[in-house]
Amino acid sequence: MSSYAVWSCDGHKIFYAPYTYNNVVGPERFWNPETMHRFFRRHWSTSIYLALGYVVVINALQKIMESRKPVSMRMILLLWNGFLAAFSLMGTWRFGLEFYHTATTRSFTDSVCYSVDPRGPASFWACMFAFSKIAELGDTIFLVLRKRPVIFLHWYHHAVVLICCWHSGAFNFHQFIIGVCFISNTKFLTLI
Repeated sequence: MSSYAVWSCDGHKIFYAPYTYNNVVGPERFWNPETMHRFFRRHWSTSIYLALGYVVVINALQKIMESRKPVSMRMILLLWNGFLAAFSLMGTWRFGLEFYHTATTRSFTDSVCYSVDPRGPASFWACMFAFSKIAELGDTIFLVLRKRPVIFLHWYHHAVVLICCWHSGAFNFHQFIIGVCFISNTKFLTLI
């Protein structure tokens, strides 16, 4: 069995594969895993209410926009998408360092079963990814305001991913396999 470390908070234990970053950048310096772990444990169900509210707002906004002209949002969309792309690129880079190290230096079992270091930058970016799911609900609002079609899969995806990410935050957003999803999603968002 490979070496691992244990992090615990309020009786919840996380087994992780140790990794040391060469540097900690920007807001990563202020990362407090205990605070965020407790936040998500107490409030993960808030994501359900946010998702339900999102669906109601989208449907109401579509009704309101039926009799109106599309809103021109070229500059806002440029800034919005630029921010999301930069955020996703940063998250992919920072999470990717630990992800790559674990995937190339440890066994497949370790890669799947052990977490990233809950105190490290990868965990910070996984948490930011969960919070970004709220901001990404704005994508649908932009579509509706521009009178573009919103298919079921679009709004369903946003609602379900928000709930899943917050649930993971409550019970283990540090889990390495969740990182695989994180890397895939942020890499995709960076490219689009």
